[in-house]
Amino acid sequence: MARWCIYRPADRAQESEIRVAEYLRKLDDKWLVVWGYLYKDRKGLEREGDFLILGPAGGALVLEVKSSIPRVYTGTGYGEGDDSGDPFAQLMKEWGGVVSTMNKKGHGPFAAKAICVPGAETSEVDAAGFADVQRTMVLGKADLEEWIKTWVRLFGEKVRYPVEPDRQRVFANAFCGGNAASQQGAFIDQTEELFRRHIEGQFGLLEQLSGNRQLLVSGGAGTGKTMHALEQAFRYAAQGMDVLFLVYNKALTFHLRRIVAMRKLAVGSVTVRGWEELFTELVGDEVKAPASDNYDLLQQYYDKNLPVAVMRMSSNGGCASWPSYDALVVDEGQDHDTQGPETSESIPDGGWWAVYQSLLKEGAASPASIFYDIGQRPPFRSKDGFDENALLGMWSQVAMVRLDSALRYTRNIYELLMRNRSDETSTLISAIERTEFLPEGPDPEFITIGENQTVRDVVLETISRWKAQGLSQPHEVLILYRRTNITSSVLGEGGVLGSYNLREISDDNALENTIRHCSINKAKGLDSKAVILVGMPLYENITTDRGHDHYNWFMAASRARQLFAQIVE
Repeated sequence: MARWCIYRPADRAQESEIRVAEYLRKLDDKWLVVWGYLYKDRKGLEREGDFLILGPAGGALVLEVKSSIPRVYTGTGYGEGDDSGDPFAQLMKEWGGVVSTMNKKGHGPFAAKAICVPGAETSEVDAAGFADVQRTMVLGKADLEEWIKTWVRLFGEKVRYPVEPDRQRVFANAFCGGNAASQQGAFIDQTEELFRRHIEGQFGLLEQLSGNRQLLVSGGAGTGKTMHALEQAFRYAAQGMDVLFLVYNKALTFHLRRIVAMRKLAVGSVTVRGWEELFTELVGDEVKAPASDNYDLLQQYYDKNLPVAVMRMSSNGGCASWPSYDALVVDEGQDHDTQGPETSESIPDGGWWAVYQSLLKEGAASPASIFYDIGQRPPFRSKDGFDENALLGMWSQVAMVRLDSALRYTRNIYELLMRNRSDETSTLISAIERTEFLPEGPDPEFITIGENQTVRDVVLETISRWKAQGLSQPHEVLILYRRTNITSSVLGEGGVLGSYNLREISDDNALENTIRHCSINKAKGLDSKAVILVGMPLYENITTDRGHDHYNWFMAASRARQLFAQIVE
């Protein structure tokens, strides 16, 4: 990877800049990139530029980034943009400031200059009406993709000569404080900001569909369903509504509850409930959970006894004391059954959803938004338990929408998911389409445990290395395992790992000195900058799916946004 000096804060980096940075990151360590440099103009005022790129030959490039192609009026030769409508004049000032700054430090490298519009196709740039001399200074998408050819074009004969070490030092002293070390951590922070903007940029879809009473929104892993669900809940609340936000698994329930608690609502309310706790509250003393920890008894209670009791109360008029809400939002809707666990006249049509509608003031006519992915319904639960068409028929004015673009993955994670396909994961994979642009990131790691090492040793070494490299902090790492709890996993007992506390992801006390963990099943709906998977074979070594290992592996890997490591025994 290229060496980086990054001074542009993540919240000030424009998406067009991040796109350019992703292309530049593919360069090797013979290149030095400065992102967000300072220079002084002719009046001595300090200004900020976008990119400076020092190549191994030719010299340094002053690169100003634009989100769209500057239009030039041929009658005057001036274009739209900063500096009195002339972006090329702005570029010249930046170039002059860079040369002047280097000259004060010594004899720096030759400096070229260009404007870059990373999303522009060559035909768009050619049709923009630039004069010949200006056209040579405008780079589009194809120029970034063929970087070496572009570099040769910009520097001409000068690429025949390497940049001498003393000139490299002048450049580094002028713009890197003498330190040209790689800043991968800052780069990854920029990518996190890009993910956030990508997802928020899709929220306009909710605005466009706001005239519909109910929405059924489908989408694969990483398409932003949970963030859209949160945004929709806040939009309902902003209209003064009391919103019931339903979640399936406990870890995601706690996570979303914390997010909602941090949001100060002027009007309305958002109540986050997991289905288990909601049903338990609704039945009250009617049905008691088994006192035993016996797995079969607990499964019988949660799979049948509790849902049946709630549905019977709903249909028999036993819900007079239940709470009432204006609107409903459901995340991971495919896990909420559309039919009851037994055929009986006492069980209403609609399964769990009949209960949910009984909690709404206008029933099936109430505002509702349901987010789901049929492929993510766990294989150990009946596929017949959720019927998309049945759900569609339960509402009065429903519109169906699909989110199909991957919004939270680097290219490296996305391609890892795409190349690991089986009968169990083909539906999951087909639900994710690649966007036009995915950020670059670290390659996934597959680490074999050495002699005299334990899984815990290798996990700690990996987390410590990522921290030392500036890639992630320990509290940004999520350890996933196949077992129900950490004690029965390959990590075994122990609430600490090295000098860090190990905490279940739903633990409210997971502070910066902690490392988070949970089972793969509990992590559904969640994601993390960094994921470490333990206790499973490599994908290509999975020979049987009696334990649904293909599904579990995919669900674990798809929780990672940027960093993924699998520890293999």
